[in-house]
Amino acid sequence: MESKRNPYYLPLAHRFRAPVKDAPASTRRQREFVTLSEIMNAPVVTLRDDDMVGEAAKKMSAHRIGSIIILNGSHKPVGILTERDIVTRCVAQGRDPWKTKIEEIMSHPLISADEGTDARKAFDLMRLRKIRRLGVTRDDKLVGIVSERDLLEAMPGIYEVMVEKAKIENVEPTTNYYDGFCDECGQWSDRLREIDGRMYCEDCRADAGL
Repeated sequence: MESKRNPYYLPLAHRFRAPVKDAPASTRRQREFVTLSEIMNAPVVTLRDDDMVGEAAKKMSAHRIGSIIILNGSHKPVGILTERDIVTRCVAQGRDPWKTKIEEIMSHPLISADEGTDARKAFDLMRLRKIRRLGVTRDDKLVGIVSERDLLEAMPGIYEVMVEKAKIENVEPTTNYYDGFCDECGQWSDRLREIDGRMYCEDCRADAGL
């Protein structure tokens, strides 16, 4: 397996978005089954639940990541802290990030799946549990993390299936939004859309007519 680089921030398209249409049928079938071990981001960046939120924000910025796995005193994963958690549960509430413990605002418990799980099944689990990040385990030990965006980039057919299902049910497909920082203005948003490989917030999309 190729070495892992920056956690949570890897563009996976260069590995999985090859022109599948012209590929042999056998190759297309092989690409239909992708395990979490192939696309997970590792090693996992962690902090303790009694660390301060400010330390988490500092670490996210240093590693250019959008979330951190949180461990308890026994070094067991008990939750996850995301950029959105920091903004909505700390900053927006007027709380001091350097006086607020991570355990007070983190999302928990951490939902995980085995590294051999098929990406499509993992995507279904994330939709069912309404989460955007999934822990990846090996022998019940956390070894990586995968995001909804990772899965969509690795398996472009997932969204196509969603669209077709919506058509059958006579329901308009829901637009996929992401949370994070806009590549254009640098502001945090929970309604980012990916356009030509860049993330744009609503205001920047409107300004650019996108």
